[in-house]
Amino acid sequence: QSQLAKIQVNIMSAVKSMGWAIANQAQRNAPVLSGALVNSIRVEDKNPTMVEIIAGGNYGGREVPYALLREHENRAHPGTTHYLERAFGSVTKDWQKYFRGVI
Repeated sequence: QSQLAKIQVNIMSAVKSMGWAIANQAQRNAPVLSGALVNSIRVEDKNPTMVEIIAGGNYGGREVPYALLREHENRAHPGTTHYLERAFGSVTKDWQKYFRGVI
């Protein structure tokens, strides 16, 4: 394996680690009633260079159509809004720790 290929693998590993850290923080930030929203938060590989953190949709046999609404609005628990945005911000502010030793 070439040096460049090793670096690419290391970078993608760091991106995945950061993605899982964001998803885990989003699960801690998200409102919990039935647990469906929290359980729907996941990381998916979209291609060899990208991951997506997804909340909602059809996941685990349950439809969670309100994930986007709860990101922006929750009158009962306003402190839980922006659960994804806050997770992204808190994890990516320390992005360097995920990329140490990549090269």
